[in-house]
Amino acid sequence: MIKALFIVNCSNDIIYQKNYGKTIDKGVLVPFYDKLTTIPNYNNIPPVINCNSYCLFHFCHEVFYFIAVTDIDVSPLFISSFLQRIRIILKYCYPDGSFNDNTLKQDYIRLIQIMDQLADGGFPFITEPNTIDALLNENTTSQKIEKAVLGELTVNYDKDALGSRTLPWRKDGVIHKTNEILFDVNERISTVFNLITGKASRTEVLGEVICISSLSGIPDITLRFENPQIIDDVSFHPCIRIGKWEQQKVLSFIPPDGKFTLFNYRVRGTLQAPIKLGGSIKYTSSQGLVELSVYSNNIAGFGNGPLKSELINQQVIIEFPVSVTSCQLVVNTGKYIFDGIKHVLIWNIGKNDPKIVPTISGTVNRSMYEDTDTFTKVSMNFQIINYAASGLRFKHLECNQPYQVRKGVKFTTYGGRYLIKV
Repeated sequence: MIKALFIVNCSNDIIYQKNYGKTIDKGVLVPFYDKLTTIPNYNNIPPVINCNSYCLFHFCHEVFYFIAVTDIDVSPLFISSFLQRIRIILKYCYPDGSFNDNTLKQDYIRLIQIMDQLADGGFPFITEPNTIDALLNENTTSQKIEKAVLGELTVNYDKDALGSRTLPWRKDGVIHKTNEILFDVNERISTVFNLITGKASRTEVLGEVICISSLSGIPDITLRFENPQIIDDVSFHPCIRIGKWEQQKVLSFIPPDGKFTLFNYRVRGTLQAPIKLGGSIKYTSSQGLVELSVYSNNIAGFGNGPLKSELINQQVIIEFPVSVTSCQLVVNTGKYIFDGIKHVLIWNIGKNDPKIVPTISGTVNRSMYEDTDTFTKVSMNFQIINYAASGLRFKHLECNQPYQVRKGVKFTTYGGRYLIKV
């Protein structure tokens, strides 16, 4: 299965290395380093790099690269999901859910303990954050000192963190003063929009439902949706009962304690793009005429009461042909920056004002040499709070425990690969 695991920082320094079986030299990472050098954008690097007798699987998280060296005959999705699982567990086991170069080096022993529990002999072993956290906290140095000084009367630790558990993903004996369960629905919409026809040729939404559970005991949750039929292409957390979902389209589960991803989904079809771009970009032999406006569709809020959607962090990126050297443009809101070397204009609109239609207009200058390529690429970034592009709606949540449960749902939509054909 996995021959070796590496954690490499952005300076190509190896933070962690673990060999399963025979020793593999760090020179096996040279093809990966070559890809980083020759391909500026990491997203364009193939997720699997074939070597002579090995395969390199890699996953990037902020300033770290998680790399697995495997045999050629392995399941690609299995290895890729395992690398992403490493990132989730490290965020869970380190304070404040963040880890950086200094954090891993200062607490290197903890990193070794986590990685030893994750895989055994090159095969994934324990991949539940709660279980690993319990194993790490069972025999820490501070607990040993406390037990030696104060005796056995201080704290009664769980001696069998695995065997005594009813569920592998949830701790036993969890008690909270305030019982609540919150959901963060994050969606990323990608579309290809035609500026001439004003229609989207392809639209796709990738969604993630993050659950933050602070419930005492062993809560059994039943979650219902108003439109469960849109959740078709979906990936569930192991706590969800698949049979009940397939029969009744109801999510029934006993959640882990803390923050976790409940499920991921993808929605395709006739979806309405929340942001549209109107206008045109035309070129002559010496200059170009730019007239663009950003329109937001009727974006309704979710929930009861005066909960309205809010469009923020709007940004329009225009990649001009190489012949464009300068520009004289006017905007009615926000600011723009033009990079004459990369021939890219970035228009930062910011927060949306319903009374103003963001507009940019003016001319761009072209160099004297002949340039037949007038292809212009326009993309957009944005964030919409209290809005779900897929239309997903929560209906009802039930809990089998006698205490009162505080509930909450937050929707956020981000712009993904939002491309406009000019």
